[in-house]
Amino acid sequence: MKKFNYIIGLLTILAIYGCKKEWEAPGVEPNHQVIYTSEYQFGNRVQVGGSMTFTDASKGIISRKWSLPEGAIVEGTSDTTSTTDLVHIQFNEAGLKEVNLSQSFAGAAFDGNAQRESEMDTTILVNVVDSLKLIVKANFYFPDGTVGDELDLTKTNDVQAGRMIKYTLTAIGEPSRVVYNFGGGDPDQVTYIEAEIEDGTAAETIVQYKQLGTFSTSVLGNRARPGGIDTLNFVNAINVIPSADPLILTDVYVKNGFIALDYSREIEPASVDATTFSVKLTNGADEIVPSILSASVDPSAKNIVLIALDGETVYDDDAVMVSYQGGILQSTDFGPAEEFVDRLLVHRPNANVLEGSLFDYSFETSIAGDWPDLGWGGQWAKYTLDMVDTESYHGGKSARLELESGGGAIFSHNQNFTMEAGKSYELGMMIKVESGIANINDAAAEVPSMLVYFGNPTIDWAADRFNFTTQTVVGDWIYAKCTFYSPKGSGDYRLVFRPLNPEPANPDPLVLYMDNISLREVNLRP
Repeated sequence: MKKFNYIIGLLTILAIYGCKKEWEAPGVEPNHQVIYTSEYQFGNRVQVGGSMTFTDASKGIISRKWSLPEGAIVEGTSDTTSTTDLVHIQFNEAGLKEVNLSQSFAGAAFDGNAQRESEMDTTILVNVVDSLKLIVKANFYFPDGTVGDELDLTKTNDVQAGRMIKYTLTAIGEPSRVVYNFGGGDPDQVTYIEAEIEDGTAAETIVQYKQLGTFSTSVLGNRARPGGIDTLNFVNAINVIPSADPLILTDVYVKNGFIALDYSREIEPASVDATTFSVKLTNGADEIVPSILSASVDPSAKNIVLIALDGETVYDDDAVMVSYQGGILQSTDFGPAEEFVDRLLVHRPNANVLEGSLFDYSFETSIAGDWPDLGWGGQWAKYTLDMVDTESYHGGKSARLELESGGGAIFSHNQNFTMEAGKSYELGMMIKVESGIANINDAAAEVPSMLVYFGNPTIDWAADRFNFTTQTVVGDWIYAKCTFYSPKGSGDYRLVFRPLNPEPANPDPLVLYMDNISLREVNLRP
């Protein structure tokens, strides 16, 4: 009876060392199946027109036959079969291809640690990818989400200042990275990694053009192995012209120590008057109303007004409100700026420290066993935690956490990360509540919550919390800030998660998803 064995990549290259031998006469070597390919470390992936080497290093072979799939030949020939122990196969057609090997041994042969039949059939799966190619089209895009006419990127297209363009990407050949450079655009550059290309995040990119002038767009896609690259250059494709649209304040944030007012198009420098702006800082019970030192157009991005405070700094834990009342602020095409009161400044996050560590912050590579329970028992064991591919904020997976009513959890991750003494960090995560908040008693002394602690190796039990109430959004991803933390020393740290769904505050199970845990350096007010 033949065994049909599917393998991908290195199947039994080490089996020759792992077999438990029965007694044999001196000098007699048992029959072993050992097969490997030149691309096993890279998922047996090859580009159309490329070749791979297949080696049958088995012991005790009497005969063998390689059978090639449609679109494949023995390199340098037109043959579709081979009986040699080493064969170079060229693949000329994209798709998932099966290379079959039929072997006859002198006797029963070992496959791994198990002794099998004397005849074996093996199928090796090969992913033949197309040559890398990018296809990009652009359409006008409107604030209500509707799409307008397509632009011809081989020509120069007039775009009114402040208008948006949606770039749609079709990627052929499985690139691992795509980089856009949008001259005159906001953003001016976007980089997508492999996971974002695979999950569709990279399919659409919205760009707003705020600066007058003629600009080019370039798109680069590459793939490390099998090597591939494609570059598109749309020279002078976008010509940004004056607009009759309202001048809109699109964002307020901190830029190089200044408060940045980011407008939908370029601002006339002579129209900026520092006395027409005011700022209010709130931190806990403290309220600060600093004087405005200066206000001017950003020389590197002329659609931005930079406000400098007199003797005061904006910290990451400040709530900052900005107002513009009265004045002649206008765009270079004479669009007047509307007054606004108490516009909230949005703090832009620093890099996620966890991205440079082995800590699986996005749940893409770990399993539930990599997030072990810490063994408190009792109510702290009334939960389930699973890695799932049915929901994700980013990538293809997330963690699904279900807390029984009156139950909680205490678990950690088996990978650490590094923090530095003298710095402060904001810890948070993306959370999506599936169910279990409708009947929470918001007035209870203890409502459902998520607490996260730091260990190095002793756990520091000081933590803020993210509370769940009837006002918590259901069915959408939200950012849950769990704590600010200043480590007592530099070194490796771990996280300990302690969610709780107390009874009688909540009579229902609480079900939520966790993704994209972030740890970002912050500058906190002293």
